[in-house]
Formats: sequence, structure tokens, C-alpha cells
Amino acid sequence: MLIAADLLVDPLTGKERTLYSLRHTYATMRLLYGKNVTWELLEQQMDTSSAMQKKHYVHILPQQNADRIVD
Repeated sequence: MLIAADLLVDPLTGKERTLYSLRHTYATMRLLYGKNVTWELLEQQMDTSSAMQKKHYVHILPQQNADRIVD
């Protein structure tokens, strides 16, 4: 998958990526663009605690809700 998308090697570091490297991207995109996404749902999907997720992704919440505030 990474080879097909030409994402196997990080151009900044020259290191090979793994599918695990996309974990942060997945969580960010789910929080920003997912419908009815909860910490509990991400906890199940990513096999991690909601406390750990909040530690890393709580900064996304203002962006997630920006469109609702503007409307």
C-alpha cells in the first residue's frame, strides 16, 4: 500500500515508513471529518485508551467544531 502510494520512504528523513506510521493520520482524519466519532469509538478501533488519545488529539477538537460555530 505504501509503495503503491509512493509513501514508503519519508523524503525528510529517508527512513522507511510502516503502516503504523499512518496511525496519527487516521486518528486526525476521523476526528476532523468523521461523523459521530467518539473517543470510545476511536479507542476500540485503535486499541488504545481514550486518555491516551485525548493526550495526543484534544487539540483537534476546536478545528472539528469550527464549522458548527460559524454556521
